[in-house]
Amino acid sequence: MEYTLPPQYLAKDKHFDYRKAMESLNDAKVQDDDLKLIALIRNYYIENPSTRPYNFDEPDKMDQSKGQTAVIDKLLNQKEDGFFVECGANSGEKLSNSLFLERYRNWDGILIEANPIVYKMLKKKNRKSYTLNACLNIKPYPAMVAFLEDSWWSKMLDGNYSKSYKEKGDAGRFIQVQCFPLYSILLALNQTRVDYFSLDVEGTEKGVLDSIPWDKVDIRTMSIEFNKWSGGKSSLIAYMARQGYKAVSEIDTDKAHDIIFLRL
Repeated sequence: MEYTLPPQYLAKDKHFDYRKAMESLNDAKVQDDDLKLIALIRNYYIENPSTRPYNFDEPDKMDQSKGQTAVIDKLLNQKEDGFFVECGANSGEKLSNSLFLERYRNWDGILIEANPIVYKMLKKKNRKSYTLNACLNIKPYPAMVAFLEDSWWSKMLDGNYSKSYKEKGDAGRFIQVQCFPLYSILLALNQTRVDYFSLDVEGTEKGVLDSIPWDKVDIRTMSIEFNKWSGGKSSLIAYMARQGYKAVSEIDTDKAHDIIFLRL
């Protein structure tokens, strides 16, 4: 018999305690394609694109990236109507690798930002993309992760390291952030083909990449931060080669340390 989800999973219900339901899924470590997980992400976590006018500090600046966007745009032959995922989306304007593609190439996409303070800033920009205040998990199941927050930059810490860090007397404020596998988010969007994936998660890039079922997704291009990758650039390039990607460009500035990859 075909499995049917309860109605509160299929459409947003203001009386439904979705956080408690998600807590149960976290505890159960459900797989990344679990139907309840996908429905909760779709209806209670992902926010729709804004219908309001853009609200930028520099509205006339076409490209806010440090060169990543221009490389991607050239690699894809100025492709129109593509789809992006930007994780580590920050404020949605400054240093954004996706903004040009959204504004001038009519791309759809999702902006993923874990820091709730920065996410509020992102929402004020009125981007025409889906947004998600969450982090990407390094395992193929959902989980809550401890998050150390400061006035601007933040660092995610998980498991025992988070506990030991607090024991060192750090005065930072720890909050809990919901994390999802990338594949779960893509299923919630009905979008397993991605033209550009921008990944900047301050040292957990390999874990995020390890969690991706590469045989179930089609990601054409990627930019991945390399300066916190164990083993450095050569190790990252070798890792991505095993996934079927070729390194085609490098961005190394004071604000960005990325290698750009193209699927072979």
